[in-house]
Amino acid sequence: MMLTFSEFPYNRPDIDELRASYTKLTKRITDAASAGEQSMVIRDWMRLRAKVQTAGALAGTHYNQDTTSEASKAEKAFFDENGAAIHELYVDMCRKLLNSTFRAELIEQWGTHLFDLFECEVASFDQVISELVVEECKLETRYIALMAKPIEFRGETLNLSRLGKFAVDADRRTRKEAKEATWEFFDANQEEFDDLFDQLTRLRHQQGTRLGYDTYKQLAYKQMGRTQWGENEAARFRAQVAEHVVPLSNELREQQRRRLGLDKMLFYDQGVMDPEGNPAPQGDDDWVIAQAQNMYRKMGDLGPFFDMMIDRELLDLKTRDGKSGGGYCTKFSDYAVPFVFANFNSTENDVRVLCHEIGHAFQGYNSFHFPALEYHFPTAEACEIHSMSLEYLTWPYMDGFFGDEADRFRRNHIDAAMRFLPYACAVDEFQHRIYEAPDAKPSERHGIWQEMEQKYLPHLDYYGMVHVSKGGFWQVQRHIYLWPFYYLDYALASTAALEFWIRSRADGDRALADYVAMCKLGGSQPYLSLLDSIGLASPFEEGTVMSVVNEVRAWMEENA
Repeated sequence: MMLTFSEFPYNRPDIDELRASYTKLTKRITDAASAGEQSMVIRDWMRLRAKVQTAGALAGTHYNQDTTSEASKAEKAFFDENGAAIHELYVDMCRKLLNSTFRAELIEQWGTHLFDLFECEVASFDQVISELVVEECKLETRYIALMAKPIEFRGETLNLSRLGKFAVDADRRTRKEAKEATWEFFDANQEEFDDLFDQLTRLRHQQGTRLGYDTYKQLAYKQMGRTQWGENEAARFRAQVAEHVVPLSNELREQQRRRLGLDKMLFYDQGVMDPEGNPAPQGDDDWVIAQAQNMYRKMGDLGPFFDMMIDRELLDLKTRDGKSGGGYCTKFSDYAVPFVFANFNSTENDVRVLCHEIGHAFQGYNSFHFPALEYHFPTAEACEIHSMSLEYLTWPYMDGFFGDEADRFRRNHIDAAMRFLPYACAVDEFQHRIYEAPDAKPSERHGIWQEMEQKYLPHLDYYGMVHVSKGGFWQVQRHIYLWPFYYLDYALASTAALEFWIRSRADGDRALADYVAMCKLGGSQPYLSLLDSIGLASPFEEGTVMSVVNEVRAWMEENA
């Protein structure tokens, strides 16, 4: 019987029982007389991990669905407290497999990439940082709760997600007041935001130095599973974006100013592309979901997949009081299904988010056939290709959501990509700078962000708006607090997704077929190898970004 999400039982793991199970598994690894025997142990290990992963994902999801629930808080706290101990057991098994007498035969059966990921795990965790990891999890949970706090706006009590709708309103006064309310919230809580990040930075630096690294940066790259590229490649990519994308983004901002009829475009204007406002879905939340279902049924395998997501309650898309902000895709390995979490706010972003997160989910669903849990989702820079590419592959169906405003939506989508790339690079370089100076004062961190804005986002004019004019914009970016060094992965994936967009304009059927084939590879290949397998260029190679920008520029001129 196919259970629905509400029927998934939650079973808190018993840590003592889990340790006992691992003891038995490691003894079987040690006693095994052949690679075949060890491979059977690995399969049993993966099944055990699937149960624990599912419990952790359920605890996290339940908490994000209602951050005020005492029961959900308790289970989230359990995993915050015990996550390091669970991970320690996992890393110890990785270490034993890396040292196996039958390693060569195991690699032949399970793949080189899996063992490379094991190497990353062993290099990024040890018992000496366990208490630091526990404290880090607690601080991250505090940040999630802080970001879910209510905000008063025009007589209503809203959260940040709901307030976002007013920030892109066609009425300039409305969006100005919405932005002011947003940043007054951050200014009122600045001490806590600064203190949380200060503690996180110092804790992460301690983790790195205890493991023998100079800074947290080197540890972070291991934690991200980056096996084929490092800081030098990241810097080369950022340089390409600064050279080729920033000038185009500035040109597009000037075009936007003229369309809006403004003498000067200010910070609160940048989210609105036309005087009449941005295109919005032509129905409520349920209507958007129904339109998505119609769309995916026209896209081959995506149709029955999306039907399954609805039937099994694997979508939580509507904003509610107490619900955590943001959007993401997770998985429940025990049931071989993904889960999509989002916060609709009646803007065009609802459609983009639904396409983006379904891209993650569809890829994961097509990869559960791999017995290795590590292959269900690729590493971040690769998995974001699936999400961002689906955003473009759904373009032919946008008329169903936006009617005669679909072309405006498409133009805004490409425009947003050109705005996003410099911003993502600003976030990445900011983090590199931050973790090089872990003892910096909060004011110094805000100053570093201002330097990043001058380099990558020179068009911004905050007009004295509180908090952001002092270099505080970065504090709204959840990834900086919760998933350090993740954000560049979106930018890298965006260049590949734009290549899919270029391919789809020439042959939509071929592009979709290539996309499905890529999804079925799951996480079985490292990033650069995955790109090569589907004929996409490396973003680290000189000329890749310029080539994509040239295509975008030509399209923008044709569709001005």
